[in-house]
Parts: sequence; C-alpha cells; structure tokens
Amino acid sequence: MVVVSTFAAAAPAPAAPPAWRVLPEFLYFAALCGATGGAGAYVLAVGPALRHGPAVAPTIARKAATGLGVLGPVLVVALWMQLAATVAGAGKGMPFGSALSPAAIATYIGKPAADGEWLAPGVLTAVQFAFYLAAALVLAALLVPAARARVRRLAGSAAVLAVVGTAVGAVPTSANGVAKELGGVFTQLHVLGGTTWLGGLGMLAGLALAARHAPGAGDVWAAVWASFSTLAMAAVGLVLVSGLWLLWMHVGSPAQLLTTTYGRFLLIKLVLVLAMLIAGALNQLSLLPRIARVRRIEPDDISLLRLTLRHFPRVVALEGLLGLAVLVIVPFLSGSARKQAGETGSPELDVSVLLIGVLFAAMLVVSFVAAARLGDRLGRRVPVESAI
Repeated sequence: MVVVSTFAAAAPAPAAPPAWRVLPEFLYFAALCGATGGAGAYVLAVGPALRHGPAVAPTIARKAATGLGVLGPVLVVALWMQLAATVAGAGKGMPFGSALSPAAIATYIGKPAADGEWLAPGVLTAVQFAFYLAAALVLAALLVPAARARVRRLAGSAAVLAVVGTAVGAVPTSANGVAKELGGVFTQLHVLGGTTWLGGLGMLAGLALAARHAPGAGDVWAAVWASFSTLAMAAVGLVLVSGLWLLWMHVGSPAQLLTTTYGRFLLIKLVLVLAMLIAGALNQLSLLPRIARVRRIEPDDISLLRLTLRHFPRVVALEGLLGLAVLVIVPFLSGSARKQAGETGSPELDVSVLLIGVLFAAMLVVSFVAAARLGDRLGRRVPVESAI
C-alpha cells in the first residue's frame, strides 16, 4: 500500500532545462554506455567468440580496440562537461562557462558537508568520477599500438572501473529514510542496466558494420549474438526491476503520466523502451533461432552471413537508435510527477510494496528463462529455407 501525505496546490510546470545541462548529460551517459556496456560486451561476448574464427579474430580485435580507444578521450571530455554542469547547478547563478574552470570544480569538491550530512556530495562525486576517469584512461591506452594485443584485458579493466564508479553513486550522503536510500540504490542499478544494454547494442552494431567483410565472420558473429542475448536479458532485467521502483517513487497515479511535465517525458521514454523490448524479442525468438539452425547445418552458407552481418545488426542498430532517443529524454526527467501534481511528502514503504517488487522480479526471471528455452527449441525446428 502506498501512503502519501495530503495534496497541496499543483506545482507550476518546470521550465525546460537549458542546453548546457542537456548536452553534457546526454554526452555523459552516451560515453558511459560505451565504457560499461561497450567494453563489457567485448569482454563477455566478442572475446570468447573469436575462437570460432581465428582467421577473422585479428581484424575484429583491431577494430574493437580502435573504437574503444577513441571512446577514452570522449569519456574524459564528457566527465569534465558533466562535472561542470553539476557545479553550475549547485552554484546559484553560476554560468556554465565559469563552472568549467578547475578552480570552480575544486571549490565544489572541497565544500564541507552540511549539517546532517556525513559525506559532502562533492566528495562523493569526485570519488565516482575518479573511477570513471580511470576507466577512460584505460580505454585511451588502446590507442597505443603495443597495447592492442591486450584489448580484452584492458576492456575488462575499464568495464570493472565503470561499474564500481556507478556503484559509488549509490552511497548515501545523509540519513534520508529507507525508501530514499533504496531509491539511490535502484537509480544506480537503473544506470548500470541501461548503460550495459545500450552500450552493448551500440558497440556490437558498429563493430559488425566495421568488420562485415572479414573472411569467416559469420560463425564468429553467430556466437557473439548468442552470448550478447544473455547479457542483454540480464541488463534488461535490471532496467525493468529498478524502473518499477523508480516509477513508484516518482509517479503517484497513471493520470500523472499525462498531466505533469515529468510524466509526459517519462511516458515517451516508456514507449521507446517498449519498442526496444519488442526489437529484442524479435532477435531472441526469430533471428537467433534461425542463426542457430543454419550454423549447425551449413556453417559456411551465405545465409549465415546474411543473418549475422545484415539482418541481426539492422535490428540491433534500430535498438541502439531508440536507446539514443532515450538518452535525449533523460535530462528532461528532473523532479517528480508527484511533486508537480501537488503531492507533499514522500511515498511510504511497506511490506506490500516490497512484495510486489519481489513478485515482479520473479516473473521476469521466469519469463526470461522461458524465452531462452523457447528460442532454443525454435532454433532446432526452424527450417533452413526460412533463414534465407
């Protein structure tokens, strides 16, 4: 049961965030997607699959190293801009250009904790961004030719640093109650799931396009897509479970999705995510079974190349574009639909809320396992002709 204190007058619609807030946040999350999901997808999906094609492995590894290496400097710039946006937002009236200066950033980080805080927000931000910066520098090392032979190890190190940085963001700076502290944890889980999902999609779509002419690539990419589907389902699970919690925290009723600015932007985001889920289901229940069937019967057939390097990447690229649209929406999701609708106080956590969350998570696990088994069965039954 959700208990909220009495209604007050509806808050006025918030003004659209300025460009200096939207662009840095978009670039920040896009680069973080690459560091978490892109590097992670290479380590968990691409790297193991390269043993299926020793002839094509050097080409794919080299192109992956180049892409991940370029991402390093991009992430450094994104971190600087996002930190400056944070400083400008914390300092009333501070121009974004002034917040870019190292002195302004140092002042924000060095600001002592306020009454009731056991850790200053600036210190927590500095620790989190230090992990992200370390991930960026590890990725940038891949631009050095001598380091490219260790692309999987370096990508794995960068992904771990990025994940730890995201986890740091869940550390509370003061006692805010169980619901709000859990909200911080679920927010970071939402970020982790989303960046893993979107980053993996973008990295693999780009890599498949860059290495599509490499000889013997069909069998490698069949293994890549099969492995990534498991990683993607885990990431989607995190997004959905954490998203349900955040929906409960910020939206008090379905009507608020239409009557508040926050709700309308959230509704757009939900529609985009639903479209991504439909595309993912197409991959899991249609394309992956076809790939599995062709791979077992005729691994060198041209239809395997068509499926793995033409049809599948197209769907993945569509998911990636939808994901970019989601990142555009994120900066507009500030505040809460509850507050904009005039609710005061915070929703109260009770056993029924936790029970609904546990049941939802259990249903997701069951549905994902069932989808994986169904896809495996379809892979054994789909005739070869339908794969062409």
